[in-house]
Amino acid sequence: MAATRADPGAMSRLLALDPALPMAVLGNNGELMADAIPCVVAPLALRLACRVPCSGVLGGRKPEPRVYLYALDRLGWSAADTLFVDDLFGNVRGARCAGLQADTVRDPRTLGRVLKRCRLA
Repeated sequence: MAATRADPGAMSRLLALDPALPMAVLGNNGELMADAIPCVVAPLALRLACRVPCSGVLGGRKPEPRVYLYALDRLGWSAADTLFVDDLFGNVRGARCAGLQADTVRDPRTLGRVLKRCRLA
């Protein structure tokens, strides 16, 4: 956890979204990180509602398209209705191959633009 920090600006943008909008975090880390993520993003922990699938449990790693599909299946979400953001374009490309809406986001300003473009903010 010491090496993982949530960006306060990104957190503010996410907290400003409709509280009914479900959120999840898809990580390439192991299950220990799945337990840590709600602490790292503590203000969003309730919004995540334990939706922190880890690629290892899903049988692969981002950017493999099947990892996104397995995560969507676990979450009960459709690819077409899901927005995925990541700071690595390779992961975004994998999500797009799986049918998700996806974009590269490296800072709060870019996150805000993506959310507005998708009519979420």
